[in-house]
Amino acid sequence: MKLQTFIFNWNRVNDEVEKMYTQLQEAGIEATVINSTDNERDGWLNVGDEYWCYGQTWTAFSNFDTSNDYLNIILGDVEYDDYVHLVNRTKEVLETVDNIGVFAPDYSNKEKCWWTTEETTVDYYDDENGIEFDDDRIVAATNCDFFCIAIHRDLVIQYKKFLDHFISIHEDFPLWKGNGWGTDLIVCIMAHLSGMLVCRDKELVVDHTDITGGDTTLTGKYYGILMDEYEKYIGDLAPVFQSKKQIILDRCGKYQTGRVPTTLKKLWYV
Repeated sequence: MKLQTFIFNWNRVNDEVEKMYTQLQEAGIEATVINSTDNERDGWLNVGDEYWCYGQTWTAFSNFDTSNDYLNIILGDVEYDDYVHLVNRTKEVLETVDNIGVFAPDYSNKEKCWWTTEETTVDYYDDENGIEFDDDRIVAATNCDFFCIAIHRDLVIQYKKFLDHFISIHEDFPLWKGNGWGTDLIVCIMAHLSGMLVCRDKELVVDHTDITGGDTTLTGKYYGILMDEYEKYIGDLAPVFQSKKQIILDRCGKYQTGRVPTTLKKLWYV
């Protein structure tokens, strides 16, 4: 099992990323920092502070080595006591649970964050059969956020093809500001449509307190453009994509009153 880890760095979190990177290096865990700060750093991917989350995403997907099994992304404002354990536990789960398309921890920020395990857990495979993992800390889920995520190689390749198409239309994509919404939802739905699991781990609970950072007006604008272009890109599958998106939103109790249970059968059905 080979995991290629990228850490997203920017000016505000530079000191925290230095600590995170040092922890991993001292434990013999390779990681590449995508450095969107004013200052270049030897050994890091220095892209400059004009590249925000979308630009860093483009850089990570473009620099993914397909000899690896998973692309692992950690944003610099993810707070956790032991980043070595965070990466090692991620690798452990990916090695022991079959058919994971997307993997993510749980989040401590229950009030602000939509995609906690409580809002995303898939309860049943179908009307009769429950989902069981040998490790009861692992749950099947509908969705996760992008700030700490591992994505299977096949989905990375698939999404990179879309990004190549997208950037041919929107050349300024790497310079887009805002929160960078969209990639998490797309790759999770890609996983469902490929019959792969989105798994969450209740063993790993990370903090991410600055969820609303960035320009929310631009966030909404760019998210809309990304979604519209993706649905055009997939053509006849656009209605299926929309139906899966609605299942994910309905399962989240913060979207409307009450959580609507769902199944892998509903998520995987095309």
